[in-house]
Formats: sequence, structure tokens, C-alpha cells
Amino acid sequence: MLTGNITIRWNAYDNSNYELIIDLYYSDNAGVTWNVISENENNDGEFNWDITNLPEGSEYLVKVNARDIAGNENNDTSDETFSITKKTYPGPKIKIIDPGKGWLYFFDKKIVRLFPNFRIIIGQITINTEVTSVVGIEKVEFYIDSDLAATDIEPTNETIYSWTWDERVIFYHTTTIKAYDLYGQSSTESFGALIFNLNLI
Repeated sequence: MLTGNITIRWNAYDNSNYELIIDLYYSDNAGVTWNVISENENNDGEFNWDITNLPEGSEYLVKVNARDIAGNENNDTSDETFSITKKTYPGPKIKIIDPGKGWLYFFDKKIVRLFPNFRIIIGQITINTEVTSVVGIEKVEFYIDSDLAATDIEPTNETIYSWTWDERVIFYHTTTIKAYDLYGQSSTESFGALIFNLNLI
């Protein structure tokens, strides 16, 4: 999902070392028809494209055509269609539900609140997080100490995304939830917990 100004980048070369001339085109109907962005550009690898005056749509493509002085030419087109919008949207919102701040958890059960801001976990724990977005969620990732542990694409209950952490681990660790919306924007939330899980069961 694009808005404002974007940079088109390409890599074009000629086996005979001829200097190439670049023509740039866009389609707003998935390649049925093409419109000129710019012609006779130098082969410098990038072009700043102002899309502020283009209508909104979801079937845009870009095509880069390269030609040499001998009349040879070739082109390449965007791998997928993309959308253009005039609106901006906030990124995903993340709310950690479990484990709750200040609670002691014993084998995935909330037992008692001991400290205002400290989490203690004994045994496995199901991390439940509420993720919302006005444009929809693409995926939610769970990290343990910066290492990707799991990816949850589908919510377990409307906006709730869950992952059960059940591996042999002790002492203090940081969990990070990273959510991506359908426009490629992302948000993160993290929490630390003292965990004791010998994974004996």
C-alpha cells in the first residue's frame, strides 16, 4: 500500500556495454493498459515517482523498459499488483493479556498477584495478546530474547493471538510480540518474566 512519493529501482545491463535508455510505465488495471511515467531516462537505477495525483486503486503495476542504441530492448514488470491510497492509517495496536503484569502463573494458570510489575511463570505459559488494526492483520510474531519463536497468522478468537511457550528454560527472559497489518506497518510490545520450566511433563 503506497502513498505520496515512492522510488522505483531497477538493475539493467547490456552484454555489448551499450548505454541503455530507460522508459517507465504504470498500469492501474493489472497490466491491461499502460501509461507513461517517464521516458528517455538515464540508466542510473532509480526514479522518484510522485503518485499523489493518481486515483486510489489496488491493481497497480510498474514496468521498466530498457533499450540500447542498436534497437534491442527488454522489460520487467512488478511481481505483484500493489495499491495506492491517499489515506494514512495507524499501525496495529497490541495489548498483552497473559501473562498479566504482577501475576504468578503455575502451569498456565493465573494463581496470585505478588508484585505490581513483575511476572513469575512456573511451567508452560500461553501468551495471549489482543491485536487490532483498522486495515486488518497480516501476521503476528512471537520472539524470545530477540529470536523468532512462532508466527500466528490466524487469531484464536477474533482479535486474540496466542502461542504456548513450553520448552526447558529458566531465569529471566524477554518476550516480544510483533504485529504486521495488511499495509506492511508493524508494531511491537514486550514484557519480561522470571520463568522456571524444566519441561519434565
